[in-house]
Amino acid sequence: MAESLLSGTGSALVAASPAVAFAFLADPRNAGAWFAGSGFAEAPSGSPRAGMTWRFERMRGTRRPVPVRMSVYEPPARFVWETRLGLFGANNAWELRIEPASVASAEPDEPSVSGARVTLTIRLRPRLLGWLAVLPALPLLRGQLPARA
Repeated sequence: MAESLLSGTGSALVAASPAVAFAFLADPRNAGAWFAGSGFAEAPSGSPRAGMTWRFERMRGTRRPVPVRMSVYEPPARFVWETRLGLFGANNAWELRIEPASVASAEPDEPSVSGARVTLTIRLRPRLLGWLAVLPALPLLRGQLPARA
């Protein structure tokens, strides 16, 4: 239906190997450095893996801690985090894909270095009753998710 309005993608080049970028980004304990401006209401335990769960403290736009699950974990190429809200909410899914890339040096006389292209896709997934809140906001969502990605 409005898939393009309910998702957005952005990418960046980083001067780190895909394996190093993946290890840092996929570990939710590093989220405060790049993803969420909040701490944990319940921290994850163990090594990153599919099925790992945690809860972020209140985040922008939420009134309570947000349960999150790593639904996909495919080192060093891709992982997906998803919120686990009830029937009244709209869940988010954040998919990160990491692939080898050449990163240009900041100095014109220096060669480019090996790095990684990190691509983030954000998807809004309204639950049954979440559509009641999302449908009236569809015109406002145009450009929001790509800008956030």
